[in-house]
Amino acid sequence: MNPITRYIVKLFFVILIQVVALKNLELGAANWWVTPFVYFIVILDLPVKFNPILSMLVALILGLVIDMFYDTYGLHASAAVSIAMFRYYFTGFILPRDGFDTSSSLTVQNVGLGKYLVYIGVLSVIYHLWFFSLEAFTFDMFFLRLTQAFVSSVVAVVVILFLHYVFVKFDRY
Repeated sequence: MNPITRYIVKLFFVILIQVVALKNLELGAANWWVTPFVYFIVILDLPVKFNPILSMLVALILGLVIDMFYDTYGLHASAAVSIAMFRYYFTGFILPRDGFDTSSSLTVQNVGLGKYLVYIGVLSVIYHLWFFSLEAFTFDMFFLRLTQAFVSSVVAVVVILFLHYVFVKFDRY
């Protein structure tokens, strides 16, 4: 299968999981604390040396699609574009010094589980903190927002790891 077609299939699969499963996740009183967003794995799965402007454009379109389903008026688009921007600078810290094909994306197989967890963990916390801070539109109770972002990010990282392994199996076929 063509790599672009494979990427588009992943994109629709992740949007479907985000909108159908995670949007309707009902945890009772924990709903405020656990609001995982995992659709940005599509942005993180772009090749390392993908054009940063194009990655921000992909992130903007993806964020606007998610905004349509969540009725958030650009919050997801803003957070997704910020992740695309931070990703461009953050990959330099994660990449091995030599022997890495920059036309491929960061995966557990390429960089190891530890570095991959740092990669998705840090960017997930940044995404969730950006989103929750804009949602509240204030820096009052910053540590409460930081805790909410951290708890949501832990759940998001677990789901992203599961999706990553599903995608690895999907890529083999």
